[in-house]
Amino acid sequence: MFHSAVETKDKIADALFFVIEGQGNADKINKDKVKQYYDKRYSATPSLLKISDKVLVQKPRTNKLSSFYDLKPYTITGINGSMITAKRENSTLTRNSSLFKKVE
Repeated sequence: MFHSAVETKDKIADALFFVIEGQGNADKINKDKVKQYYDKRYSATPSLLKISDKVLVQKPRTNKLSSFYDLKPYTITGINGSMITAKRENSTLTRNSSLFKKVE
């Protein structure tokens, strides 16, 4: 009597494992579809900034006459995803890539 119940639970467990394993592939496919849609809709592009580029850093504006960027350029020393580390003389700062503007 107990032996048949254990076999049934094993069969159910095997079936659940198969369903869960099959969903992993479908989940990856759906995530890729969502990513492609988001990238297309919001025009996502890779950053064009590279190490040793000269950049200006966006700063908070104190009044409407102040500039958007710090006028002394920084040099990029490290990139980790969208996080960029830049250095100028004695100061080093790390900001998101959206706050940098390349100087040509």
